[in-house]
Amino acid sequence: MLDTSVVVEALLPSEPGHVACVAFLRRLTASGCLVVFNRLLQVELHETLFNVALKERHGKRWASARYDGRVRRRAGRLLEAGAGAWSELLDSLAWSSIDLSEVVEDVPKLMRSYDAPTMPCTPPVWGRLGSAIWPRSTTASPRCHKHV
Repeated sequence: MLDTSVVVEALLPSEPGHVACVAFLRRLTASGCLVVFNRLLQVELHETLFNVALKERHGKRWASARYDGRVRRRAGRLLEAGAGAWSELLDSLAWSSIDLSEVVEDVPKLMRSYDAPTMPCTPPVWGRLGSAIWPRSTTASPRCHKHV
């Protein structure tokens, strides 16, 4: 399962894990793994990109400036670029999405466990990226498919 933080760091060159996350996603693409994500990822991606625009303009005071309209243009550009990059990423992957309603009951158990192994086709875990991967069937089999 793909975590929002991996996508955000891959999309934003200024993020500390950018190089590792881009390389990780490239390896996933080349591996033929089925990448699974929750539809909440898309909402979180937009929220995070908006927050990046706030942080650029307001620094440490970004949270208190949430309703400052001056950030909207920059946020709009980030959101547009992020949506385009997300779409391109999906075009390059075999993927499947899960609606929140399918997993909401399992979340407390998963949040308490933090012991999920990495996927078999995942390249060696790079630092904190290991927590972004949850177990899922990942072999490049007929079940892997590309959504358009």
